[in-house]
Parts: sequence; structure tokens; C-alpha cells
Amino acid sequence: MNQDSFDQDFYRRNQCGLPSSLLLKEPDTFYFAKDRDGIFVCASARFLEHLQRSATEVIGRSDYEVFRHDLADRYGADDRQVMKSGDTLQDKLELVPGKERLQWFTTVKGPLRNLSGKIIGIEGLTRDAHLTQSKLAHFNEFGRCMEHIRSHLTAPLCVPQLAAMSGMSLSSFERKFKGHFGSTPKTYIKNLRLEKACELLQAGRSIGETAELCGFCDHSYFTLEFRRSLGISPKLWRERNPPGK
Repeated sequence: MNQDSFDQDFYRRNQCGLPSSLLLKEPDTFYFAKDRDGIFVCASARFLEHLQRSATEVIGRSDYEVFRHDLADRYGADDRQVMKSGDTLQDKLELVPGKERLQWFTTVKGPLRNLSGKIIGIEGLTRDAHLTQSKLAHFNEFGRCMEHIRSHLTAPLCVPQLAAMSGMSLSSFERKFKGHFGSTPKTYIKNLRLEKACELLQAGRSIGETAELCGFCDHSYFTLEFRRSLGISPKLWRERNPPGK
């Protein structure tokens, strides 16, 4: 591992083994670790590349210095939950800024322990949902369904119709879909629409226009779902992410 991608002193001082090179080189997956104060102590090369930041811009810095504060609040809350409980947080669906736009990622976080078993921080693996799904779509029974969802986001999408399109019963479709993509079909569609909404809001579209273009039935429902998923209102999100930011 490149020594510039981790805080060597932290691992030595806390008598903690370095992460396996297999974790750092996993395809479509980003590895990271933070200390108990939420400071990054390790970031895989793929993670740094995704963020378009150098190691010196991430290692030794907090979420608040790397991400928007609303996102940092949510990441930090999950970190504290993991360190307090000692349990692994499985399949956390969250938005992460990427090279060109916000993207949905599935994250697994667990306690980072030293050789004595003491929790000294957290570590996590974040998988780019789009990269994973685009690869799966060509090799499984969801290929046609996924293409239909992406090309009809502004139209009503009926889950039973998607199931029939995939040649499955509704129950089988929902079970297999969640197994492949980590969420129910309804949640997956909603997240795609919210991701598109973030792009449109940052491009200067009005909230009402964004709601319509992203397939939400009305302004109030869009605001409710946006706040429920992202933790802030569309209006506040747009203020914090003006065009060209």
C-alpha cells in the first residue's frame, strides 16, 4: 500500500494492523478508515480518485473538510453509532459526491479495533451502486427491467409490470431485486429520482419543475421524500449547492 494513503503513525501508535491489500484493491469498492474523532486515517487509491482529491487532502482531515456539512453530519452519526454499539452497519444507502455528480453508494461500516480488541475508530467499504448494477444488468434477468426504469423515470412505474417484464411473479421479482440491488424496487426507483433531482436543482431548475421532471406526483410529496432521504429540504439543498459549485 502506498504510504501516502494512510496515517502510519496512527496505526503504529494504536498497535493496529494495516488493512489488507485485497480490501484496497477490490473492484468498484472504496475502503476508508477514521479514528474516534472522525479523522481519516486511511483511504484507498480508488476512493481518492473518486473524490478527485490527493491523499494529503483527505488523510488527517475530517468529513467536514472533505464533504458538504449536511453529508458530514449523516456520516458522523453513523460512525458514532458503530463505535458505541460495536456492531457492523450493513448496506447503508447514501449519497457521495463523485467526479461529475452525486451518486448513490452502498456502505458497510464496522468498528476498527487494535490488536487488543479495543475500538479505535471505524472502517468501511463503499460500493458504487451504478458500477455494480451496470455490470449485473448485462448478465442477469433484470437487464430489460433496468433499462426500462432508467428511460421512464418521469412516468409512473408499476412494480407488477416490471415483474412481468422480467418474467417473474411479483414476490419472486421483489425478493430477487432486493438481493441484487440492496433495496426494494420502489426504493430503488425513488433513489434514482432523487439523484436526478439533485442534478436538476444544482443546474438551476425550480423545485416544482424538478419534482415534475423526476416523476414525483406533486411538490409537497417531492419535498417530503427529499427531506426524508437527504435530511434537508430541496430549497436548502439548492442554496447550499448553487450552479457551478
